[in-house]
Amino acid sequence: MSRQPHRDSERPAKAGKTPRDRSIARRLTVSLMLTVSVVSVVTVSTIYLATVRKARVELEQKADEIVAHQVGLLAIPLWDLDERSIKVIGKTIFQYDAVAELVIKNYLGQVVFTEKKDLGDTISRSVPIYHQNNFVGDVFVSLSKQFYQKDNRKLLWSFFVTICLILITLIVASGLLIRTFLRKPLDHLNEVVKAYAAGQYSASSRFQPYMEFRPFSRVLAQMGDQITEQMAALQQAEEKYRSIFENAIEGIFQSTPEGRFISANPSMAEILGYRSPADLIESVTDIATQLYSRPADRQRFSRLMNDGERVMDFEAQLRRKDGQFITGLISARAVQDADSHRIYYEGSLIDITRRKKASEALRETKEQLAMLLESLPIVSFTCMPEGDFRITFISSTIEEITGYRPEQFISDPGFWASKIAEDDRSKILGGLPRNLAADKCRFEYRFQAADGSFRWFDDTRRLVRTTDGALSHIAGMWRDITEEKRLRKEAEYRLQQVIQRDKLASLGVVVAGVAHEINNPNSFITYNVPLLEETWQIFQPILSRFSTQNPGWRHGAMDMAELCEDMNEILSAIRSGSDRINRIVMDLKEFVRIDKGPLRPVDINEVIEKTFVLVGAQVRKSVARWEINLGEKLPTVQGSFQKLEQVVMNLVVNALHAIPEKEKGRLLITTQHVQRLGANVIRIEDNGTGIEPGVVGRIFEPFFTSRREFGGTGLGLSVSYNLVREHNGIIRVLSKPDCGSRFTVFLPTDLHAKLDLRSVVLCFDADLALQKALTAHFIDSGDILLVIAETAEDMLERIENWPEAEIILADVGSLRVDKWRRLSLIKERFPLLTLILCIEPPEGVEEKPAEVPDPDHVLTKPIQMASLAEILLKSRRHRS
Repeated sequence: MSRQPHRDSERPAKAGKTPRDRSIARRLTVSLMLTVSVVSVVTVSTIYLATVRKARVELEQKADEIVAHQVGLLAIPLWDLDERSIKVIGKTIFQYDAVAELVIKNYLGQVVFTEKKDLGDTISRSVPIYHQNNFVGDVFVSLSKQFYQKDNRKLLWSFFVTICLILITLIVASGLLIRTFLRKPLDHLNEVVKAYAAGQYSASSRFQPYMEFRPFSRVLAQMGDQITEQMAALQQAEEKYRSIFENAIEGIFQSTPEGRFISANPSMAEILGYRSPADLIESVTDIATQLYSRPADRQRFSRLMNDGERVMDFEAQLRRKDGQFITGLISARAVQDADSHRIYYEGSLIDITRRKKASEALRETKEQLAMLLESLPIVSFTCMPEGDFRITFISSTIEEITGYRPEQFISDPGFWASKIAEDDRSKILGGLPRNLAADKCRFEYRFQAADGSFRWFDDTRRLVRTTDGALSHIAGMWRDITEEKRLRKEAEYRLQQVIQRDKLASLGVVVAGVAHEINNPNSFITYNVPLLEETWQIFQPILSRFSTQNPGWRHGAMDMAELCEDMNEILSAIRSGSDRINRIVMDLKEFVRIDKGPLRPVDINEVIEKTFVLVGAQVRKSVARWEINLGEKLPTVQGSFQKLEQVVMNLVVNALHAIPEKEKGRLLITTQHVQRLGANVIRIEDNGTGIEPGVVGRIFEPFFTSRREFGGTGLGLSVSYNLVREHNGIIRVLSKPDCGSRFTVFLPTDLHAKLDLRSVVLCFDADLALQKALTAHFIDSGDILLVIAETAEDMLERIENWPEAEIILADVGSLRVDKWRRLSLIKERFPLLTLILCIEPPEGVEEKPAEVPDPDHVLTKPIQMASLAEILLKSRRHRS
């Protein structure tokens, strides 16, 4: 009983603080107020939003009604251009209070009527007006929102006042009810608690009138009985057991060096599965063989004890009495007698089986998590939260995505930043500290992979803080979204394609109408030319007789015979011109005719010839030299004649527009069949201004044009690209500024075949060492095809047979005596290809004749593959 006064002395102090800080009545009142407030706000908000939405819908309906009414009233006046009637109708509509602005335009885009009021926020409607299916004008009207907003504010204010009155009433009523019904039962419970605090656990519990407080009374009574019983048991235990040895949670033991227990506490017996310490001491006669699952552990424990005075946290697997194994953590020391002889060991045993299993489970979880992170197509990383944001950890998936090893990012603090695309670098590095101020940021940028290509990264980062709020590190994730970007761009492109088709359909209707209008007067001419010729045949003999009878008759400087001869030539020219107009009109009708029939075999050469009939005059007007080389016996392709004709026409016209001077202009059109590709090839090459490198990647985008000021629409190349794709073909462009451009169309002879085109590097006369180096360096390149030719004798023919080639790598030392003539022919015939020469020092290009054009690049042997790879990367200009 010595500890009872101390416990009782602490309770009043603890109990004295609680009633002063907390109040059940206040908490109930506040909770009820909050509940009512939340319910009221939700209800009022719902009603208010519904009212606002209804008013807005009514206003929008009113706007639609006004616009519909105006359309009916204005159709005829706009058709007749009756401005007086239009203004009368406009003023009538504008008198409506809610109308803030009214604009009426005719079909010429001219504003016939406009009025405007400053009424704040508005709702607008704009509708075109048609009369007899003809566009006659449009009308724009705006209605003010302020009329229904005033009623909404009044409604909101009335709701607010009502809620306030309800809350005030609730506060007063709840206070009175709580004080009336809760004071007595709470006072009774307080008395019982005070009695327990004073050590009087036999305090009787009076009857509680409220069922909610009866469990408290019963629990208090049970607590009093239990406390009384525990106090009695504690007094008995204190009298019988004074040693901490008996009450320790961990197992405590004493054992002989030979392996017998001298004493043990109950926890020790319980851990090892024995009924009591006596049972443990009596049953275990050899600790090494009976308790240790591996007797060698006991021997190792004994050696450690012999080597030192104590052993701490010795882990061993022990066998319980029931045969189960547990993992124990043993700490012990050797007790010696006066002569320094070891008498026994004393120590403690802790069962860490659960801890061990938990640790093992945690390790497995970490391994599974690491495996999961490695299998996901993302890169997880951590980096410093400040300074240079040095990366401290990065998952190995970075090597699969970029080709760089994780060590490269960790060892070099600036490695990550150096691989960001130059256009994105300043924006990302400059905005990173500012964006991290919100503890989380996300941005996208282009990242250069090990192969030189750029990948789009989605970078998400989050600041991790310690428990005291200090910055710990940044946890982030990179996701390769290159394919997503491509799909998104393709979706946008498909949308533009639909728009283009609608525009082209309208353009076809216009062209067909123009052809019809031209055909009508020409039909009149064609019909009357035979009549005129018959009439002339009647008058010509008469005029001949008149000329014979009057040999001196002359008209100006011409006699009658000369006049008759000119008349015959004029009639012949009229007939020829009329026939030519008929042919052109028929070609235009055939060109704009919508081909909805099944695909049929198309002769590519016939497409070129038919197209040249339509654009031949424009070609002769724009260039001084043109050449058409059609391949022989080309297989047909499955497709639409009209669509392919439109592709060729667009490319030819585009080439003509790029030629600034007719005298220097040159146009080359060739066709050929490439058997290894299974495709027919059309090449249209000009020597015009060329395309800038920054623009060449966008030329196939809809409505993109560099000739906007000259009337360009940006549809020609985009339409051609789509039509070629419809034939499962590929269109590519190779261009050099101030040198010209070459558009190449690849059409598979099998419509269902898929073309696999890569950038081709033609290597001529390379020695064996260079061949091996090139093959080893570019063997894994997925977008570069290296073609090695053993001889340069048929160099021009080989280049012709590789229409997708864009780079020529030649060994100048193996081109023999006529090497410069060969190079001159290459530069003259293929000026757009990039020519790289390999030379053997000290030989150089100084011996090159002046009339031979300079190569694009010169490399000395032995060639550094890194330098060559950089040149190839910069020289690749094919776009498709």
